[in-house]
Amino acid sequence: MWVRIPPPLLNIKLNKPNSGNFKKRVKGVKAKKVYMFDLNWKFIKEFNSAKEAGEYIGVTGGAIQYACTESKSNKSKNFKFKYDEQKK
Repeated sequence: MWVRIPPPLLNIKLNKPNSGNFKKRVKGVKAKKVYMFDLNWKFIKEFNSAKEAGEYIGVTGGAIQYACTESKSNKSKNFKFKYDEQKK
C-alpha cells in the first residue's frame, strides 16, 4: 500500500542524528589523571583519563567520572577512584 505525501511536507528537512546538537570535546583541554585504589585506599594504578580507567575495568568513562565527583563512596566495580588534585 502506497501513502501519498502532501506537497508541503516534501520540503521539510529532517534533523540528522549527528547534526551538531551533541557536546563536542573542546580542543586543548587535557583529561584529568585518575588514580585507582582498592577498597582500603591502597594505590593500584594511575590512568591518564576516566575513559582509560573505565576501559581497564570494563565500565564507561562516565561511571568513573561519577565515582570521582558525585559518588559519596568513590566506588565503581569494587575499586575506588580519585582525580589528581594538583593545581597546574
